[in-house]
Amino acid sequence: MTISRRRGWLPKNPWVLASLVLALVPAAFTIAMFSALLVAGSGADLLAVMQVFVVALAILSPLVMWRFLRRFFGGGPRDGFIAVALFSLNWFILLKTLRDGSYGEILAAGVLLPLWLSFLWDRREILAAGTLFGIVLAHNLTALLAFGCFAALLVDLILRRKWTRVRRIFLSHAVVLAITAALVWPVYASYFFPVTTGVAGGFPPIDPITYVVILTPILFVLGALGAGLLARVPRGRFVVLWITAYVVTSRTSFASERIARELGVPFAVGTAGFVLWLSRRVRQDGRGRTRPWAGATLAAVVVLAATNGVLLLAANSDPVTLEYVEPYQLAAYRWLAANSNDSEAVLGLAAGDPYLYYFVSNDVFQVVNLEQAQRLSAPDRDLNGALVAALMNYTNASSRLVFSAHGIRWIVLSTPFLPPRWLAPEDGPFIAQAWNLTLESDPGYVLRHVEMAPGGTTRILQIVTVGGATA
Repeated sequence: MTISRRRGWLPKNPWVLASLVLALVPAAFTIAMFSALLVAGSGADLLAVMQVFVVALAILSPLVMWRFLRRFFGGGPRDGFIAVALFSLNWFILLKTLRDGSYGEILAAGVLLPLWLSFLWDRREILAAGTLFGIVLAHNLTALLAFGCFAALLVDLILRRKWTRVRRIFLSHAVVLAITAALVWPVYASYFFPVTTGVAGGFPPIDPITYVVILTPILFVLGALGAGLLARVPRGRFVVLWITAYVVTSRTSFASERIARELGVPFAVGTAGFVLWLSRRVRQDGRGRTRPWAGATLAAVVVLAATNGVLLLAANSDPVTLEYVEPYQLAAYRWLAANSNDSEAVLGLAAGDPYLYYFVSNDVFQVVNLEQAQRLSAPDRDLNGALVAALMNYTNASSRLVFSAHGIRWIVLSTPFLPPRWLAPEDGPFIAQAWNLTLESDPGYVLRHVEMAPGGTTRILQIVTVGGATA
């Protein structure tokens, strides 16, 4: 008698199994980041709601990208493993965005965008068009980048003279977007309104060297080399056009630094292409022998990419390394949380201490410079103007009355962030002007705490008098 063996749910091909394991690397670091924040107790109420959703996105993102990469590169499971490994190890760019709180961007750029690309490579144009609409709903900046990808794809197909595919892709997307625009026009209007009013166009482009800093030199060099090699093959030319579309978009005034981060995805694909090219050179010397130079280069590239990726995944999953929160600021916030009452509101600068509200339970009023205030609603603009005027004219008794009217008893001031952290041009002078105020020279204010570090300083002052009377 023979005993039949039940088929297991795990894939039998070891490369497929290894790909699944590598795809979970970003999720592991995401779990570590949220666990650290929850243990620290800062913002746990918000994180507890989002952690399951975000971890699910971190799991889905490499898996969906794996689906696209297998179709883009072709080859077998081994090539798919190499491609998803390089993407997963370079997921630190998206993890940095996640760490900054842009969950919609992770859904749109991390999951829906590669799903849209995979549908396009499957020639499922209607599903692809529907997914593009999902990107429009999920995140406005990713939608802008998706349309850049769309243009890059059409250019690629035109260069390859795939006129039928160009027509099918263009018409299917045009029809679906037209129908959805008619049904849910407010969604599309939310894109046009900020552009026409100038709200979405207040960010000057970053310096060219900042691209290298954001992507890291290793990912930049390896991705550029891989993209150049892929450009030699018609089916791989899309990566160069993809990168070009993002670069062109990032030279506009629409969140240049944020778009530059998204270059990490096509650069990771380019790195995967470079590794695949080297792996084929190892096995091809015309005589059936391996090539030592190619093997040594391949080993060096893999070690560099893996080390760079793992170290930055670890760094970006550490809450202490938040992009716009320095360790000295965290220490100051913890002091303020321990030495103030919840009923005492705090005044700070949105550009200098953007995450202050996240680490204290007090009400926080974060003011912006007068140029950015023009984009606020009328009531918020008036309140912002009154608080900025009171801060800049701190010696007047009427200023302390303004603070008292809103329950403000504490003021937090920090020095401007150092490069490569990006600040709007008008933010630097605004932060510096506020920092140079000598509030402690007035008897109405007392300097209670200072946190200093080589990279900057945070001062915490308490308002001890209201008008001419002691508070």
